[in-house]
Amino acid sequence: MLVAVGLKLLVNAALGYIGAIFGNPGLALGIFDSQVEDVVLATWEACANAIEHAVDPTEHLVLVRAWLADSRVHVTVSDTGQWAPPSERDDRGLGLRLMASLVSSMEIDEHENGTTVRLEKALSASAD
Repeated sequence: MLVAVGLKLLVNAALGYIGAIFGNPGLALGIFDSQVEDVVLATWEACANAIEHAVDPTEHLVLVRAWLADSRVHVTVSDTGQWAPPSERDDRGLGLRLMASLVSSMEIDEHENGTTVRLEKALSASAD
């Protein structure tokens, strides 16, 4: 049986910090399941996008919230800037597709205070 557990991080907008925080996904939410690795990678990618693509952020911080409820892992990644338009380069632009492939649902909400990525992953009962 899964119980509701939460995590809220305010992270310095630097990729090194993000990698260190998400190096042990089970520790953050108290879940030790291979499915969570998909959520961690999608979250890392959302953080990387927030750091790399936020235009004129009012703060150089990324807010990460994660919680487990009803056999689903929910994550939001928020920044205080507007994302730059997608690049036309062949070696860029794979992050959004990667995130979408790793989770059950993904939404990107651009609003006047910044950008928020919402990730959700349904956990199966037969998980390791």
